[in-house]
This record gives sequence, structure tokens and C-alpha cells, in this order.
Amino acid sequence: MMRSLIRRCRQRAGRSGVKRFWLSDHGVAGIETAVLVPLILLMMLGFTELYLYLRTISAAERVAFTLADTIGQKPSIANVNNTASANNIGTYWYAADAIARPLDFANRGEVIITSICDSVSNNCTDPDALGKVGDKGVPAKLWRVVSPKAGANSPNQKSRLPAGFTPPAWPFYSGDSAIAVEVFYQFNPYLMTSAFWADAPGVVTVYEVVYARPRKTVVQLTSS
Repeated sequence: MMRSLIRRCRQRAGRSGVKRFWLSDHGVAGIETAVLVPLILLMMLGFTELYLYLRTISAAERVAFTLADTIGQKPSIANVNNTASANNIGTYWYAADAIARPLDFANRGEVIITSICDSVSNNCTDPDALGKVGDKGVPAKLWRVVSPKAGANSPNQKSRLPAGFTPPAWPFYSGDSAIAVEVFYQFNPYLMTSAFWADAPGVVTVYEVVYARPRKTVVQLTSS
């Protein structure tokens, strides 16, 4: 009888110990932390990279719009790569770098400026031949300048303007003219998460283009 009593006691003790083990919540917080913290960090990195990407696009748009609007107010631009005069093209390269900050535009950015004119009304050779508003014009390239290459990180891109130089829906009339400013920027949208993502796409080229009509007449490019 004594042996039977001892056996039953051991069985009860064993069952109660297992039950306490399964009902115990010790260590749950540590497990939850180990699982959730990496996920939260990845989400924070993802939101940070999304913000940086949107900031880069916004800066590229701002550079393109500001340069197109400013150049459109000038009757001519001097093809001189320094900032000695507000009319020098070098001033606009410097302005692009300043507008894009805090982006490293001087080393990773590029600007292409194209002056577009109407080849039907001879506006390309005679700015006073304005043609007639309402008659359709044929866009042609008057001149194009590209910002100096900054080194290995420069986008080194070619113009992406369509074959007709203006978008299909752009109303281009006889005697019309326009300024197209294209902005390129080398950007890695997965700079932080690439440490956890072996197949991350890597560097991409952000591209923005803005068209503007000159205030008075076609913008000419001079040598000085």
C-alpha cells in the first residue's frame, strides 16, 4: 500500500509540474522582443528610404522648374561655364547644385537644357518671325547644352526628349518656342535595406523634365 501511495504522489507532482510549465508566461516578453524588434527596424528603414526617394524626386522637379522658368525670362544665355554673370550658363549649373541641396548634385546630378523653336516660321533663324498663333508649328532644336561631367558618379545621360522635342499634347504653334530642362540624378533607393537584401536593384537614375515658354521670344545662345 505504501508503494502505491508514493507512486500516486509522484504522478500528481509530475502532472502539476507539466501544467505549471505550460501555463507559465516567463520569457514571453523576451521572445516577442526578439521577433518584433527586427521587423520594426526594417519598417523604420523602409519608411526612411521612401522619404529619401520622395525628397530626391521633389528636388529634381524643383531644379528643373526653377531653371526652366528663369531661363525663359532671358532673351539670351551666354555659353560660358562660370558664374561671372547672371547670363552665363555656368550660373545655372551652380544654381542647380544650390537648389538641390542637401543632395550631392554636383557629383551625382546632370542637367540638359534644350531650346526649341518653330522651323516653319523661320523662328529658328529669325526670332522676329513669330508666325501666326493658331497655325500649327513644327518643333526643332535651336541649341542644347549639357552641364559639365562631375566624375565617375555623374549620370552621363543623353537627352530623353521625344523625337518631336515636345510632348504630343503640347500645343506648339507657328512661331512658338520653348525651353526644356531635363534633370538626372544618380540615387540608390535601397542604400540601407540592401544590407539585408542581397538582390536589391541598386542605383537608379531619377529623371524629371519641365517645359516652359519664353516670356518674349526664343532664347538664343551666345558665345559670350
